[in-house]
Amino acid sequence: MYRSPKIVFAKIARRAEAFYDETGEFASINTNCIHNFSEKYDPLYVLAWVNSRLFQYVYECLFDGLRMAGGFLPYSAPYLSNMCIKDAPGPEQQAIAKLAQKAIDQKTAGLGSESVDAQIDLAIYALFGLSGEEIAHIELAVSSEQEADAPDDAVEVE
Repeated sequence: MYRSPKIVFAKIARRAEAFYDETGEFASINTNCIHNFSEKYDPLYVLAWVNSRLFQYVYECLFDGLRMAGGFLPYSAPYLSNMCIKDAPGPEQQAIAKLAQKAIDQKTAGLGSESVDAQIDLAIYALFGLSGEEIAHIELAVSSEQEADAPDDAVEVE
């Protein structure tokens, strides 16, 4: 498992933090991973899904009761194994996987990937057939949660 391709998750984080280890180079004590991918799912499609805002929203709905001080959630195998993935047709998976690869390439080059991440979120919302109202609700809920969890850098000195 450790020397094979896998998606690696931070075990405890404020939101899902996952990356694709295509060559099996990385292993850690404080991570979890998805490995042994089914032929049915492109690993980059899976990566896009687990890093999407919709995944985060669903995860928080299911496991918010496990939230720790500082807003941290456990991304452990028992919880991750209860998450679903949309059985998307090949062309839709490939389009999303292509966006995921673009985000990886931009991050590797030291560039921001926010616009590509937003495109991935839109593609995931479309895949699930969400309405504009549902998307707005998810965006607000996930954004509000991230803002609430962000550390307050401002210090007042009198």
